[in-house]
Amino acid sequence: MTTIRTRCRAAFLLTVAVLAGVTVSGCGMVRGGGRAVDTADVLGGFAERLSEGQQSVHTATYRIGGGGPVTVVRRASEAAFLTDRALLIVTAEHLIRCREKICERAPTSARAATDALADVAGPGFVPVETALATVAAAALAPGAKAKPGRQTIAGHEADCVEVTRLAVAGPGASEPPTAAPDPAVVPGDFTVCLTDTDVLAAFRGTLPTGRPVEVELTRLDQVAAPTSFTPPPGAVVTDVPELTAG
Repeated sequence: MTTIRTRCRAAFLLTVAVLAGVTVSGCGMVRGGGRAVDTADVLGGFAERLSEGQQSVHTATYRIGGGGPVTVVRRASEAAFLTDRALLIVTAEHLIRCREKICERAPTSARAATDALADVAGPGFVPVETALATVAAAALAPGAKAKPGRQTIAGHEADCVEVTRLAVAGPGASEPPTAAPDPAVVPGDFTVCLTDTDVLAAFRGTLPTGRPVEVELTRLDQVAAPTSFTPPPGAVVTDVPELTAG
């Protein structure tokens, strides 16, 4: 019997999928640890927790495969990303990118924020927004399998789920095991982990773009310094129509 909780998760995932620009449907049932595991329900729970963690107050540093580190500072509706390249501050109104004490400020949009973060953190970084959209797409993909588990990451206990039997985007991708949506919007196999405080702890696998990534938490503090959301002291801030790469 479909429960109210499952229906609410399905509605939540559909909303995330629409906001992420994907249109997928379906679910799968697999066995895990001697009990039935509903893929959509398991991943729906992870998506809900990712959304909640996105709004929590914390400072997290990640090791990035092929690059990094990246430090993420979050509080409700604001985030700051610090790397050896630059600082990026994301608010509801503005994007502010600083290289040393030279800063540019531009209006915020989802696409502009994504592009600016890729420029600052590099293509290997996976922010919680990308993890959330990937989990939502996988939860609604037919044939997907979910295997829950636990890991210790950076000294924190974390809930993990390994997701398999997903199509991989891009040329040369294998055919999905069942009729599936456009593979351009379906991620490849991946594992995602969350701390008990719902902060993204790890993401390993393939994004919907077909790009392999590996991101793992190395330090977590449940605080967010207010100075993280302002340009460095003495910085020169110039208003621009948009942030350009480079």
